Amino acid sequence: MAGACTSDQSDANLPETVRFNEHIRPILSNKCFACHGPDSGTREAGLRLDQRESATAERAGYDYPAIIPGSSGRSVLIERISEDDPARRMPPPPREGAADPSKALSVSEIALLEEWIDQGAEWEGHWAYERLRRPAVPDVQTETEPKSKVDSFILARLKEAGLGFSNPAEDPALFRRLHLDLTGLPPTLHDLDQLAEEGLEATYAAWVERLLDSPRYGERMAIWWLDLVRYADTNGYHSDVHRRIWPYRDYVINAFNENKPFDQFTREQIAGDLLPNRSREQLVASGFNRLGQITKEGGAQPKEYLAKYAADRVRTVGTAWLGSTIGCAECHDHKFDPFSMEDFYGMAAFFADIKEKGVYENDGDVYPELTLASLEPEKAMRQNSRMDELQDRLLLMRRLGRPETVSREEWAEQVRSLEEAIDSTAPRTLVSVAVEPRPIRILPRGNWQSDAGPRVAPVTPAFLGGTGQISGIASRLDLADWLVSSKNPVTARVFVNRLWKLFFGVGLSRTLDDLGSQGSWPTHPDLLDWLAVEFIESGWDVKHVVRQIVLSETYRQTSVPTEESLREDPDNSKYSRQNRFRVSSEMVRDIILATSGLLSERIGGPSVQPYQPADYWKEINTFGVEGPGSKWVDSNAEDQYRRGLYTYWKRSFLHPSLMAFDAPSRQECSADRPISNTPVQALALLNDPSYVEAARVLAAQLLLAQELSDQERIDLAYRRALSRQPRDQETAKLMELLESQLTRFQGDEQAAFELLRVGNRPIPREVEVTTLAAWTTVGRAILNLHEIVTRY
Repeated sequence: MAGACTSDQSDANLPETVRFNEHIRPILSNKCFACHGPDSGTREAGLRLDQRESATAERAGYDYPAIIPGSSGRSVLIERISEDDPARRMPPPPREGAADPSKALSVSEIALLEEWIDQGAEWEGHWAYERLRRPAVPDVQTETEPKSKVDSFILARLKEAGLGFSNPAEDPALFRRLHLDLTGLPPTLHDLDQLAEEGLEATYAAWVERLLDSPRYGERMAIWWLDLVRYADTNGYHSDVHRRIWPYRDYVINAFNENKPFDQFTREQIAGDLLPNRSREQLVASGFNRLGQITKEGGAQPKEYLAKYAADRVRTVGTAWLGSTIGCAECHDHKFDPFSMEDFYGMAAFFADIKEKGVYENDGDVYPELTLASLEPEKAMRQNSRMDELQDRLLLMRRLGRPETVSREEWAEQVRSLEEAIDSTAPRTLVSVAVEPRPIRILPRGNWQSDAGPRVAPVTPAFLGGTGQISGIASRLDLADWLVSSKNPVTARVFVNRLWKLFFGVGLSRTLDDLGSQGSWPTHPDLLDWLAVEFIESGWDVKHVVRQIVLSETYRQTSVPTEESLREDPDNSKYSRQNRFRVSSEMVRDIILATSGLLSERIGGPSVQPYQPADYWKEINTFGVEGPGSKWVDSNAEDQYRRGLYTYWKRSFLHPSLMAFDAPSRQECSADRPISNTPVQALALLNDPSYVEAARVLAAQLLLAQELSDQERIDLAYRRALSRQPRDQETAKLMELLESQLTRFQGDEQAAFELLRVGNRPIPREVEVTTLAAWTTVGRAILNLHEIVTRY
């Protein structure tokens, strides 16, 4: 066996009971399923190790089956993975020069397989695809009753490791955590004063309800959903020009604020246009089907791009609702999970009724849009009349083209102003319009040019429990109903796993976009299933599940680890403490603007354009299409200070600050943003005009409080920025910085003026320039602290 191993790990610490899903499936999936798994196209020797019947069957040419339950010594699988001869060893070594890493099994992996076989080789269906049942809540003996059923599941695991909960976080830290997690914003000074007066223990549940009722909650929750559905303000591909879709974003915000049941949320997005007595809101929601990229490229092939749009929708629904990589079945059966090509194209067929074109030309093609006129008849008539007039003017301008006497920049600004006037009169948004479904065929190897594959009807993956008996051809509404039906065990698991991630930085299963064989086994599978059943039985009530989590003692723990916690739970997979993690890019902006007092409280409306480098879009070629997506014009007045999720989202040129803090381009569905730590982020916090201006405005407000000493001003700045008082050494360092900057700017008043000219907000006349510049530098230092962008 030594020749077959890549590790000298001891097998002395084998689990008492080796379970297929938890211990064996990950090994087989990583090392064996590519050749002996679900994909019939690459299956070797007709052997499937994901199915008991195949793995234990008699095999020609061998004395014994691959696996003989109860006898690892006679099982051919163990013989082949332990083989000293490289020519016979399984998995085979990588081809010479191949980039693929070796898949040879380690000593501990072989030992696990041997022990599993000796224990009887019990197969299990994959955990995420098993029928949902409510697990019993563990009966955990503690001095005080657990605050939440969530705590009972966590404590049971902790006690097995000889651990307990860490101390609760201190009130200011927990208070800030709760505000950031539920609203995406830090507590205000008024909130902190209430905390100091009332304490948090007795008022905690009331604060949870207050924050869940805040309109800021919907904005915070919308961010991760917009990543999943790949919401953007431009078309993607090629010239990446402007599209009208922002009312969909506002629909998502309102849905979370209203606590719209998730099953209804699902139906409205996938099939809002098919609902009986559909409302205007439901039509706006159907814009989900129009969020993918589209092309206007002159030489593009319409048939090719219709295939791309169909595949994108399948991948998006598969990731957003099913937590699966069904996209892998576009060209072949999935290599690790039971998705077939028939499943992939059957899902694509649900969306074949959407009115669309493969290629949208630059000549004013009309997209299916909804005009959001007023609900008041008289006002609606005035709006529509005014809009018709503006649209006629815009159409005439496009037909006649740019006059030679008008520069390209002036022409772009005229077109943009007209577009904005139309939007402000009666906004329009992309919606779904159903037509006769086009035929969908299985594309051999994903080849869009081939019509050789069989035609398929709309159908859901059979292994997940199909849609059942439907009269006629299944529709998108049937798909939506199935996604949130009791037959489908995946959707609720996927959703609550992502909710958990919002409040702990990681999911109970850490691979948010893949709950299949290649994904992570949940750290607490019974808790995940309990939350999923609770979610469904509550009527798909999102806020109910959020309460279950944030009211728990598990959530309220300190994120400061003890030595014992670090030793026994180094990766915190047992949740012996809270996690600390960097906030999203939008929240970075929101926290800083809120700290300065600049943040606008306006909700919804067209996307805005915060400051960005003037030449950032200079390489853009929109091929004559003018409008917001072709030229960046900094927003004015209140629009300059809107929350991050309202920033104009151009897929090919994402706003630099959003990109620096790992926001996705949204060219594809994104379930989990990476978290990087780079020098660019510190430079963005220090030099982005939005943050320089925020530091200046904060400094001005500190100086206008003339009754305060410099030390008291630093105290106030810390309370606003970090929700706590500064430590003595922090105050001392900032006082040194203030003195040095006063000396610097008193000797170089021009440098002070250069710093203070950044941003639109006027400088108060009562404030002396060099003093304001020095305090602005202090503000920039505070806003650059790691603690500003970290949730503790």
